[in-house]
Amino acid sequence: MGKILDLLKKKANNSGFFSPNEEMKERLSVCKKCEFFIKKTTQCEKCLCFMKLKTRLRNASCPVDKW
Repeated sequence: MGKILDLLKKKANNSGFFSPNEEMKERLSVCKKCEFFIKKTTQCEKCLCFMKLKTRLRNASCPVDKW
């Protein structure tokens, strides 16, 4: 099962659906400094998205245009 899961992850990462890890980390860093970031839940106060997930999506954007 582990090999299948690894293959699926690799396929998803190469699909263009997810942003590269460095981009995700940069976006999340911006979020953590934002006045609308809810630290306890890691959500954005503006869009209510969970930012650990949203920053990973390539086509996602910040609701207040910070990234």
